[in-house]
Amino acid sequence: MGQHFNVLKLALFFNSCIFYAPVALLVRTQQGISYGEFFLLQAVLSVGVLALELPSGFVADKIGYRNTLIGAFTATLVARILMLHARDFWLFGVEAVAEACAIALSSGSLEGYLLSCNPGKDQARLMADVGRYSTAGFIASVLSYMWAYTMGGLRLLLVLSVASAVAALACGLLMPSEPRKTSRAEHANSPGSPHGIARFAGQVARSAEARAILLMLGALCLARLMVNFFYVDCLVQEGFPEQWMTPIILIYSALGLPLPRLLGWIGTGNRMRRGWMCSLAVAVGCLLVLSAGAAAPAVGVLAAMVVLPPLLSLMGYLLYGWQQTWLRRRGYGADIALSISGFSLLTDAIELVFLLVTSVVTVERSAPLFLGVAMLVTVTGLMAGTRLTRWRDGLDGARPSVP
Repeated sequence: MGQHFNVLKLALFFNSCIFYAPVALLVRTQQGISYGEFFLLQAVLSVGVLALELPSGFVADKIGYRNTLIGAFTATLVARILMLHARDFWLFGVEAVAEACAIALSSGSLEGYLLSCNPGKDQARLMADVGRYSTAGFIASVLSYMWAYTMGGLRLLLVLSVASAVAALACGLLMPSEPRKTSRAEHANSPGSPHGIARFAGQVARSAEARAILLMLGALCLARLMVNFFYVDCLVQEGFPEQWMTPIILIYSALGLPLPRLLGWIGTGNRMRRGWMCSLAVAVGCLLVLSAGAAAPAVGVLAAMVVLPPLLSLMGYLLYGWQQTWLRRRGYGADIALSISGFSLLTDAIELVFLLVTSVVTVERSAPLFLGVAMLVTVTGLMAGTRLTRWRDGLDGARPSVP
C-alpha cells in the first residue's frame, strides 16, 4: 500500500487521541453520574455493540472496508461531540449509543481492510504493527493531559478530543479503497450467504477451539474494562495522588510498542505455548495483587498496574491470530468483517452480563471486581491454553482441525 498505508496509520493515531482518558470516569461523575449509572451506561454501550455487530459486519463486506471505517470515524466524532455537551444521564446514554456504532463499524472492518491490502502476511503481527500507531496517539494525548487540564480543565480535554476525531475522519477520507474481492467460491461459506449464518453459528458451537476463543476474548474485555476505569481507584487506595495515573498510562502504553517484535519472537509451536501460559500466569498474578487493595504493598500494586495492560494486549493478539486461523481453515476467507463480528457477539454478551450485575450490586471498592475478573481470566485462559496451543502449526498453519 506504500504511502497510502501511512494514511491509515495516521487516522488510527488521531482516532486514539483521547485527551480525557486519565479522567474518563471523572468526566461522568462530575455531571452527577453515580457508579451504578456508570455501569448502566457501559451496559447500554455493550447492548448497542451487541445489536450492531452482525449488521455492521454485513454492511462492511458489502460497501467496502474503507467506507465502513470512515463511518466508524464519523460515529466517533459524533460521540465525542456528545460527550462535550453531556450534562445528564440521558445525553450520556446517547453518547454511549454513538460510541457503540463506532465500535461495531470498526469491528472486523480494520482486519478486513488490512487482510485485503496485505494478502499472505501474518495478520496478528500486522494488527500489532498498526496498533502501535493507536498506542502512539494515546500516549501523545496522555502526555498533553496535564498541560491541557491546567490550561482549561475538563472542557479543554474534551474539545481537543473532538479536534482529534475531526483529524482522524479527514485522514480516513484520504484512504484508498481496498482491492475488490472476486472469488465467488470464498463467498459461498460467508455468514452472509443463504443459510450461512446458521451454518457459521453451528460450526462455532461445535468447535471447542472456537468456544475457547470466544470465552477468553470476553474475559480479556472485562480485564481491559477494569484497567480503563478503575486504575485511579487502585491509586487512591494506596494513598497516591490521582496525577500519578498519567505516568502509569505512559509507561504501560510504551511497553506495548514492542509487541510486534515480541510476537515475531514467540512465533509458533512450543515457544508460543510457553508464551501464552507465562502471559496468563503473570496477568492473573497482577489481577490478584490489585484485588488485594490496600492490603497489597504499594510497590506491588504499581508494578501490577504497569505490567497488566501490555500482557492483555499480547494475549489479545495471540487470540486474534488463532481466530484468523480458525476462520481460514473453515473457508471464511471472504467477508471477514462479518465473520469476525459473529465471533464478537458472545464476547459482547459476556461483558453485558458483567456490567448489568455490577450496575445493581453496590460495590464500595474495585478490589472485589478485580478478584472476580482474575478468576474468570484463570478459567478461560487455561481452557484456551489447553485447547488452542495444541495447534503445532501455530498462527499460520493450514492443517485442518476437527471441531
